[in-house]
Amino acid sequence: MQPTDAFVSTLQNWVEVFMRRSMRSFILFSKESGLSMSQIGALFHIYKGASGVSDIGDDLGITSAAASQMLEHLVRHQLILR
Repeated sequence: MQPTDAFVSTLQNWVEVFMRRSMRSFILFSKESGLSMSQIGALFHIYKGASGVSDIGDDLGITSAAASQMLEHLVRHQLILR
C-alpha cells in the first residue's frame, strides 16, 4: 500500500467515525429539544441569512405552505420572530 493510500484510508475512517458521533449527538439534541430535523434545518438556514418562507422551503425541499407552518411552530415556541 502506498503512503498516500494509507493516508486516504485513515482519513476516510476518521471522517466516518466523526460523522457517526456527530449525527448521534445531533439526533439526541433534536429529541431533547423537541425540534424536528426540519425545524433545526430551518433555524440553520435563518442563521445563514435565508429570510423568506419560500427561500427556506426551497432550501429544505418543502412547499412554502409546509415551511410557513413549520416557521409558525418556531414562532409559537419563541425561537424566531416573523
